[in-house]
Amino acid sequence: MKRKKLSRLLSFALAASLAGSLCTVSAPASPGQPDGGDSAVSLEFEEITDGSVSAQLLEGTEADGDGLSQEEYGEEDIVRVSIVLEEASTVEAGYSIESIADDEEAVEYREELRETQDEIVGEIEEVIDGELDVVRNLTLAANLVSANVEYGQIDVIADVDGVEEIYIENCYEPTVVGDEEETSDPQMATSSSQIGSSTAWEEGYTGAGSRIAVIDTGIDTDHQSFDGGALEYSLSLNAEEAGVDYDAYVESLDLLDADEIAEKLDQLNAYSGYYTSKTLTLAEDDVYYTAKIAFGYNYIDESLDITHDNDSQGEHGSHVEGIAAANACIPDTDSESGYTDALDAVNVQGVAPDAQILSLKVFGSAGGAYDSDIFAAIEDAIILEADAINLSLGSSYAGFSTTTTTYYQAILDSLTEAGAVVCMSAGNAYDWTYYSSVESLYAEDVSFDTVGYPGSYTNSLAVASVANAGSTGNVIRLADGTGFGYTEYTSNSSTGETFGNPKLTTIAGEWEYVYINGFGTEEQFALLADVIKDKIVVVNRGGSLSFATRANYAYQYGAAGLIVANNQSGTLAMNLSGFEGDIPVVSVTQASAELLRTYASEPEENTTGVGYSAGTLTIEASGTIITDSDYYTMSSFSSWGIPGSLELKPEITAPGGTIYSVDGSVAGGTSYETMSGTSMASPQVAGMAAVAAQYIRENSLEEETGLSARQLAQSLLCLHRNPCMSRRASIIPC
Repeated sequence: MKRKKLSRLLSFALAASLAGSLCTVSAPASPGQPDGGDSAVSLEFEEITDGSVSAQLLEGTEADGDGLSQEEYGEEDIVRVSIVLEEASTVEAGYSIESIADDEEAVEYREELRETQDEIVGEIEEVIDGELDVVRNLTLAANLVSANVEYGQIDVIADVDGVEEIYIENCYEPTVVGDEEETSDPQMATSSSQIGSSTAWEEGYTGAGSRIAVIDTGIDTDHQSFDGGALEYSLSLNAEEAGVDYDAYVESLDLLDADEIAEKLDQLNAYSGYYTSKTLTLAEDDVYYTAKIAFGYNYIDESLDITHDNDSQGEHGSHVEGIAAANACIPDTDSESGYTDALDAVNVQGVAPDAQILSLKVFGSAGGAYDSDIFAAIEDAIILEADAINLSLGSSYAGFSTTTTTYYQAILDSLTEAGAVVCMSAGNAYDWTYYSSVESLYAEDVSFDTVGYPGSYTNSLAVASVANAGSTGNVIRLADGTGFGYTEYTSNSSTGETFGNPKLTTIAGEWEYVYINGFGTEEQFALLADVIKDKIVVVNRGGSLSFATRANYAYQYGAAGLIVANNQSGTLAMNLSGFEGDIPVVSVTQASAELLRTYASEPEENTTGVGYSAGTLTIEASGTIITDSDYYTMSSFSSWGIPGSLELKPEITAPGGTIYSVDGSVAGGTSYETMSGTSMASPQVAGMAAVAAQYIRENSLEEETGLSARQLAQSLLCLHRNPCMSRRASIIPC
């Protein structure tokens, strides 16, 4: 109760402060004077300064409910902490972050900080009477030692000379949702209508020469969409189109290569972390893979394994990297050139297809990423001069910042001079109306902001998700080219039972279909046996028959496949337990069923006694559908809202529902899948930032404007956006 009263008091004080500084207000009309009349009383407000109301009691506290929860630790519980030292970090000491790897004085200063850190670690080990489990050392944007310690040792460590503060670190996870209710699933072939990437491609801006750092679960190094030779082939096409020599063109791009990594290697957190954990020296060839995957390192395990093969953290990273920068071409042994167009072949092309990928793995065998893991990767991305840094990760924490998040926000804010645009997913905690109502506005201290950390940090470009304008994958196409999707269930995910119906794509091609004006009873199938044989049959949902029973009738009477049309809005899930056939069985929406009716015709003579119509359709192995809309709406799962700082968060939107991209979990490197979440929206913006960076470089805009590449890119990205409840929440950078 005390916390609620305090929240209300602060809210009232803030409102009064804003009102007092902006305007005077007339009193409500007196009884009997509905319009106020001449007797309306003018209220006077005293302006309240920042110092008039103190939120000191809130400092370091954590919100209840859906916000941060105060963890309860035992004295011997192991926690991950950031031990912040008194001496200024390299950035705080005044060294410019731009091209900092080439600043000899800055490099020397970082080495001095590291030596001091080692000395203080020795002093800490004396007071805790044991070895300090150091995880990493940061010296660029922060001067801190991250370590695993017993909770009861925190106060003792804080008293060591040279230690300024000590914070318990937050742990993060990828921001992806499991069960997505939206039915459309745009990918790079369709979402370009929303984010404007096709316009940039047509103008020759494909991210060539740009570097995208993806801080995530790693990458499928063998996937065809990340093939190094395919990138080089695409660059050769660019050079040919521009009428320039290939070698000269590549030289002008200044691609990240092993030689450049070698020059900067000992300045990377990856280098010191690998040496500390393995007592081995890291070589440039260990972290340089191909022209496409130009850098890769596993920060959470301090290893060279950046794949998804040896941990349980999933293929999330590959999917994200595919959205941002999947190649424009993929290998094709049947092609004369050895490559083929990726959009035509697999319907997947990254927003910045010619950009290089830096895969910084922070989820691995050791689990999820902590604050210092993330910032170690960010620092390395800056050293390697990434143009865009993507973090499709976060927490569900919202509301007032803890001291830990405040500290790391300050670190990120100190990197504003860096050229990289730092894109972070807003989170999948829905909007504030999901948790509150007008009647209980203050219940459980619900905040108007549901954006999670670190996307809520001031210097991040937080990305929310909008609903989609296209789909890919499962497509049925009618004679005039109209297409629609369908839903199929080949097994019961709860029991593991397999139904026996193969996927509809196994019979891809053109088919005749028969739409029965009924529910698919045995009598209807029997009377139409000659009509439906070797054709696709469509029946309506309804009646007392189970889905499996209808499917068995279709199989028994020789149908090539069965489509069940929903009789109400939305998608239809079918339990086919008991189906004994081997034909495809799928469902379509009520709207799609109307299309099937519209493009079918009744026979001139019908002596069967059953009403039906017939037409032709094409089942596509992989297809795309684009639908136009006058406006876009926020995805139901997407976080957004106004934080306590009154900043605009998130700043930008992109499509995030069921996005079709790389599947890095399947052996062979040719698989693709859909995922949903702001995790999928953020890399689209990162890809556009890389495209914008190419535009900025080639037009010398930094020199002309005096602004940094980050400032220019974010301005271009947000030029046409209207975030949150927006019409046309589009991203058109150039």
